[in-house]
Amino acid sequence: MITLQELSERTSFRVETILFRHERYLAHLPHFPNDSNKKSETLAEHTDLVLNFFLELCMSNHLEPVIDKIIHQLTDSVNAQDKDKCNNYLKAFFFDAVSFHDFGKTNENFQVARMKNTQYFSSVSTIIKPEHGHSELGAFLFIVYYLEKINQDSFEKEESQTMLSTFTLIIANSIILHHQSSIYKTPQDKIKGSIFLKNLDFLKSYQNIYRFKYADISYSYFENLDTIFDTFFENKKIAFYTFSLLRLNFSLLTASDYLATSSYMNNLQIKKLELGIINTELRKTIINNVKTTKAYNQKAFLKAEELSTSLIEEIPTKRSNENLNKLRERMAAEAIVQVRKHAQQRLFYLEAPTGGGKTNISMLVASELLDKNPELNKIFYVFPFTTLITQTNKSILETYGLTSNEVALMNSKAGFQTKEFTDEEKQDGLYSNNKTNHLNNLFAFYPICLLTHIRFFDILKSNEKETIYLMHRLANSIVIIDELQSYNPLHWDKMLYFITHYAESLNIRFVLMSATLPKIDKLNIPLVNRQNFVELLPESSRFFTNPNFSERVQFNFDLLEQKDFNLDKLAELVIEESKNRQQTIGIKTIVEFIFKKSASLFKETIESKTDYFDKIFILSGTILESRRREIINYLKNENYNDKRILLITTQVVEAGVDIDMDLGFKNVSLIDSDEQLAGRVNRNVLKPTCEVFLFKINESNILYKKDLRYQVTRDSITIDEHKNILKTKDFNLLYDKVLSGIDKLNADSRFENFNSKYLPNIEKLDYLEVHNQFKLIEQENVSIFVPIDIPVLIKGEKHKPDKPDYENIFSKSELKFLEKAKIYYEGDKAVNGANVWNLYRDLIQNRKPDFTEQIVGIKTIQGILSKFTFSIFYNEQVERKFTQFRDVEIDFPKYWYLQHYHQIYDYETGIIDSQFESFDTQIL
Repeated sequence: MITLQELSERTSFRVETILFRHERYLAHLPHFPNDSNKKSETLAEHTDLVLNFFLELCMSNHLEPVIDKIIHQLTDSVNAQDKDKCNNYLKAFFFDAVSFHDFGKTNENFQVARMKNTQYFSSVSTIIKPEHGHSELGAFLFIVYYLEKINQDSFEKEESQTMLSTFTLIIANSIILHHQSSIYKTPQDKIKGSIFLKNLDFLKSYQNIYRFKYADISYSYFENLDTIFDTFFENKKIAFYTFSLLRLNFSLLTASDYLATSSYMNNLQIKKLELGIINTELRKTIINNVKTTKAYNQKAFLKAEELSTSLIEEIPTKRSNENLNKLRERMAAEAIVQVRKHAQQRLFYLEAPTGGGKTNISMLVASELLDKNPELNKIFYVFPFTTLITQTNKSILETYGLTSNEVALMNSKAGFQTKEFTDEEKQDGLYSNNKTNHLNNLFAFYPICLLTHIRFFDILKSNEKETIYLMHRLANSIVIIDELQSYNPLHWDKMLYFITHYAESLNIRFVLMSATLPKIDKLNIPLVNRQNFVELLPESSRFFTNPNFSERVQFNFDLLEQKDFNLDKLAELVIEESKNRQQTIGIKTIVEFIFKKSASLFKETIESKTDYFDKIFILSGTILESRRREIINYLKNENYNDKRILLITTQVVEAGVDIDMDLGFKNVSLIDSDEQLAGRVNRNVLKPTCEVFLFKINESNILYKKDLRYQVTRDSITIDEHKNILKTKDFNLLYDKVLSGIDKLNADSRFENFNSKYLPNIEKLDYLEVHNQFKLIEQENVSIFVPIDIPVLIKGEKHKPDKPDYENIFSKSELKFLEKAKIYYEGDKAVNGANVWNLYRDLIQNRKPDFTEQIVGIKTIQGILSKFTFSIFYNEQVERKFTQFRDVEIDFPKYWYLQHYHQIYDYETGIIDSQFESFDTQIL
């Protein structure tokens, strides 16, 4: 197949070669008024720069083999008789979509209206108005050039010619859409709706100024577009290959265009920009450090060598912290051995018990994959909750021995991330301002990125341009997805479809991990090439049923059989059991409810009955981040082990919160949710067997009625089976029934499902519907901003009166940003929320001269805003209730400013529930 380098060396598509009087055509004007001495950028200069960035992105990300593979898969799927020729055409299409992307800037009206280029051009009365810009014109120049070229070529089979002609129309959409914020039409709709189909003769004048050898092409080809597209999409095998190739092309075109434009506009020396790749040096650092920074990992690698060469002793069964660590070491060693055996496989399951060191094992697995696959050059960690992102970031930095320059936190709470640079780099001028950091954030130019499930799956299927920017970054990467079961099972089939196909096409290694992991590959959905998942812990039940895990916590179902069980009875039992189980002088008890209101009422109830507890904390979705971290740090602080502590919480505590409690009580809900709470009790097996009591006060169907896990548990699992699943940790007993339920739904043609609705949207390239019908969070939320004072520092988990330990709530760059805005001064103990909100409104509403600086400011303050913000479910009743406490003059739709927060909000306990009697199930 022709190479990208060979395509780039052709002179036939260089603007300075083919465009008559090319020097007259401009692509960009200087951005700032003080750039008066700066020359305008010509079309030739810009096009060359875009192609250079395109080639650099392809080279640094090792994309050419990926592009070639997808093209081969596509032509194999259509059984092309002229395969080599078709492959070369498709490769040329891929490259020339970038070459042609701005050819439409020869539009005279664009030159006059946008470029102020009146020296050589004057406005003309044609269909190509300034508002039509240049994208569609460039696309149609691309189309008519290649349709004519294909028409004049000779093919063994007419089907090959037809396929290439249709693909010309499809890939031209990358050009048409490269300046739009989202893809809202299918390629066929966009082509059929173009102004040019009604005025094709106007194209001839623009063809003539390019030195193409056009024949007098007949435009009759465009008269049968419906038939042409329908015939193309009849072949279901090519659906994903077409879908992924177009997304990859659009990603590279738009990213290259943005980088080239930024290079010109902002005078950035982007040739020296680090593109966020794990290079040879960093690869060695990661591989070496993972074996040396932690003593237990050193032992795991030694154990892996033993497992590879000889028989090894049986795993220990006696319960002790020492044996627990041996089990963790053994699991890590077995995972290492499995990777070494299956390094070329792309799909892996890591199913490990709660407390088994799953995150640490995943880092060892990633380092082994890097070691055995030199083409892999990025790592993405994917989580359902931001708390997990923060915790894992700390572990990655320590275990891999890296700095924040190599690891990015890509979530809203992280805000705008900046890199620290050497004095030499600063003097070089590349890092003198935020513009380069803006590019690093926009394109995730970090070797390791931590992001949420929502953002990750959006990269795979979103129709938004700024999200698709990152598509090319996923190629040749390791993607570790944690807690996949956290989302509605109705989307598991879509997850499997994208994970399986992208793994093959983009050469991605996926590791799916959890203590309660659904084996989604059992789903019966149409996959072009069904791949097997490798179990990194074969026969993982050996570990789940080991007493160090299975007997760490016992579930007690007695309360579910009590009639008229209420908060009073629960409070009495919590007090009694806490006293009975208190070791020495301290006890940590956790009580979890489904809804915030029940948690608040329970706090009032138990406080009215006893003063036994030294500390009672409440943790819910309405607690701000700084308060949440204060609570977690207190619970983890060994200096308070002598305290009697009660933590009353909603299900937010299941989100990977790293705490170790002695006794648990939980409102029964989903079975895997019950297990997640148990993971917060006796986490390190330092105590005798602990108990988690299950009770029912809130009805879980209110929250989970659309969740198949709830429906299966209610209709198909007996109480004895429920007990057995939690005892044996065999969640396949639950998940197999759920997966079977998904298959039944997909097989029923009476309903809109994956087979009847979602897959056809992929097949016809309906990007908007592909995105809209796969939303991991479907419940509409509203964000609430509390204009309270947030502390700059809080006590850390190792704080002692004689040895203070403090944790920063705001990053250095955030404080510097606030200081520049004069709403924070060095030494201030808190940041005022009202001032932050006013700064945000100013940034949003008042456009700054430097657009990039404004974007950087908005991204920075979004991270700051998150520290003052919580979310709740939205409905009109909620909005009516909150209106009396908001300032509707200065807030935004779905982002409300809680002006009178003193009346309904408390920093330590969150929303004051007595104000919200009528909708207690809206707040978690």
